[in-house]
Amino acid sequence: MPRPGAGAAAGPELADGAAKAVRAALLMDPSVAELGLRVRVGIHTSEVEIVGGRARGVGVHTAARVASLAGGGDVFVSGTTRDLLDGSGLLLESRGEHELEGLSGVRPIFAVRAVVVSLDTV
Repeated sequence: MPRPGAGAAAGPELADGAAKAVRAALLMDPSVAELGLRVRVGIHTSEVEIVGGRARGVGVHTAARVASLAGGGDVFVSGTTRDLLDGSGLLLESRGEHELEGLSGVRPIFAVRAVVVSLDTV
């Protein structure tokens, strides 16, 4: 389960699958809307190092940079995460390629637009 982070930003949070992480992220903004708050989420899938019970490493940094591109209510994912979401029933929209501060090269970024429910899964 998510735990509150220090300061105004939450996370990083860990999930055992890209689709689970995205589905959880989609619930965050609506759950705080009545408080007048907006949540923006960036998700990147990678290996992390756990130090003192906290996730650390370039993957955490990448997720933070992806989140910095999102607006209130948005869930953005990296290209790596997008590849892992293939067949998940999530509709993604390209947000172009971006240079992320502290990382080399350009990276594709995608916005999560909808959860598509197949009649085969109902």
